[in-house]
Amino acid sequence: MLPKNWQSVKIGDIANVMHGGTPSKSNKEFWVGNIPWVSPKDMRPVVIEDTIDHITLEAINGSSTRLIPRGTILIVARSGILVRILPVSVAGTELAFNQDIKALSIDTDLVDAWFLVWWLKSQEPHILMNGVKKGATVHSLKTGFIEALELPLPPLAEQQRITAIIEEHMSDIDAARIAIEAELEAVEALTASYLRQVFESDEAEEWEQCKLGDVLIRSTEIVHPHDHPKGAATFVGLEHIESGTGRRLGSLEVEMSELTGRKPQFYKGQLVYGYLRPYLNKVWIAEFDGLCSVDQYIYSINSDLAITEYIFWFMLSPVYMDRSPVGSNTSQLPRIRLEEVAAVEFGLPSLEEQRHIVNDIQCAVEEINHACSALGERLQAINAMTAAVLRRAFNGDL
Repeated sequence: MLPKNWQSVKIGDIANVMHGGTPSKSNKEFWVGNIPWVSPKDMRPVVIEDTIDHITLEAINGSSTRLIPRGTILIVARSGILVRILPVSVAGTELAFNQDIKALSIDTDLVDAWFLVWWLKSQEPHILMNGVKKGATVHSLKTGFIEALELPLPPLAEQQRITAIIEEHMSDIDAARIAIEAELEAVEALTASYLRQVFESDEAEEWEQCKLGDVLIRSTEIVHPHDHPKGAATFVGLEHIESGTGRRLGSLEVEMSELTGRKPQFYKGQLVYGYLRPYLNKVWIAEFDGLCSVDQYIYSINSDLAITEYIFWFMLSPVYMDRSPVGSNTSQLPRIRLEEVAAVEFGLPSLEEQRHIVNDIQCAVEEINHACSALGERLQAINAMTAAVLRRAFNGDL
């Protein structure tokens, strides 16, 4: 039941919903202007003052994009991220936008723009659950879904009062969130710092100096569709390995008879290393038998010289990253070659000392992960506060 003097209105009744477009990319003259042109990649800030791309007035006149005034509400309507988040922003200046964005122009004598923005943010779970059409990689808002949403609308002065209270609460929540995120970032960096200390310590200088090629044994076993394989298998690709931590984030169950391309076979205990975009440093000790992508090397370890966990932690360390030509150019698809991995030098203590080192590393990382988990729980609690404030606001309880 709505509070007194509130009314329920459909978004389509109080907002003119507009669609954008993209000027021809082949006409370079369209892309040398000073008019901000919004696409989903620009929709991170709540207020958009500038964008990555800029166009000319001729581009607007010669395409389906359009110029909208400051204060217009923008919603991402088509993107791969629409299963996780609904980006909503406000134009902080006159700008244009592409076809993946919806623009809501409202009657400011009836609706406060920020009241509507906060209400849309409060509806994010509902919209993502019920209003998104999911594709293979790109998802889109269902036609007419936003327009049909019913907004609980108080008088304009009450909207402005509620908005002011929301923004005061959000300011405090954002400050707390930023503090915890900074603390979490610092704690997460401790693992890399600890690994550097281990592999660049005074003791490490006394260890026998070897090359990874002395201990790595590459596995080349392949499952190929031409061999008509059958049965279920677990696939672990680059997307399933967390960058810089060695943690597996997921996997995919596949039927081998339906494979469309060759897949390397790995076995429990082997190292699976991503050589595509090696600056992401994706290395994992296999927890089971399975398949991976052709962008990953599979290694066994010469057990007479080294233990797998010791090599794993070295390859995860910033010392390995410093000594290997991993590059950092994210505009292309850099790769590290087998011989480049094999050429990386490192210190190799005795097997007994390796076991002690691995045990110490695992204990330290466990403590770090515990601290990260605790900070993550605090961050979740703060995010829940945002939802609670918005819920109270639009129930008329603020």
